[in-house]
Amino acid sequence: MASKWDVEGALEWLEQDRVSCGRQTAKKFGARFAGEGLIGVSVLSRGTCHGIPPPLGIRAAMVELNCETDFVSRNELFRKLSRDLAFTAAFIADTPPSVSPTMEPHGFIRPIELAHLQDAPLMLRDGEVKRITVSEAIRDIIAAMGENITIRRAVSFMQKSTPPSSGMGLRVASYVHGALAIPPGDPSAVMEAQGKIGTLAAIGLRTSPASRLGQLLVKPGFDVALGALERGLARQIVGMRPERVHGDGGDALYSQPFDMLATSGGQTVQNVLTAWAEEQKMTDLEDGMAGLSVVEFLRWEVGEML
Repeated sequence: MASKWDVEGALEWLEQDRVSCGRQTAKKFGARFAGEGLIGVSVLSRGTCHGIPPPLGIRAAMVELNCETDFVSRNELFRKLSRDLAFTAAFIADTPPSVSPTMEPHGFIRPIELAHLQDAPLMLRDGEVKRITVSEAIRDIIAAMGENITIRRAVSFMQKSTPPSSGMGLRVASYVHGALAIPPGDPSAVMEAQGKIGTLAAIGLRTSPASRLGQLLVKPGFDVALGALERGLARQIVGMRPERVHGDGGDALYSQPFDMLATSGGQTVQNVLTAWAEEQKMTDLEDGMAGLSVVEFLRWEVGEML
């Protein structure tokens, strides 16, 4: 026996053997194409909202984890890794990312350097303590699943909170197609989901006078109504495939009929947002800017060409 009947030595030998076998398996499958997988989204804090103590800022992430077959993408081990990976990315979001040669920064929503993410300790959402890096977790699941598994891309959205007295606010809207959504009555809940298509969007709030925003944030029902509108916007981005916020034509979000909001009455996204802001008395602005706007968004689909 390699450990000479030493229990601790035997456990250490088994761990070393597991790591060695995992590395060999990962190397064996590393050249194989992985075009299936999941988009994982984790939103730990949605941004400007009413809360005591004072609200956190925005902390969110979106990650694409790839495998070779749809069968593996539906496996619970793979789904859990996707969930934990997005959760980890959201936690390390305060580290300034490097710009990837295949992905330009998008302002608030910025790419995470994959080497940095792979070297990070895996944060387990279920509270289990397992001291392992992201790359080690991927290596282990490759050995378990017998397929090549890779992180294709990752972005984070991290922004410090802005005091309501400034009259300016920023929130994150998110949606993943085919995944369970947060309960409609709980817009502040942590959101975690995995599916084939996902989005993160930055939503801007602005009022004049500035004190109006603070009044709105404590108004009964405002957070629920805002959460419903944000979910509609995120679903619109996923379902209608806009490529930009402003402009003419069907590839501009604001020019599209707001099909993903039942109360839109066939109006465009821009008209619905303007009307909603007027209803909430957010639009008493000298420069005429809308009180609610989509600042930017990212829409990802598994396996799409970058």
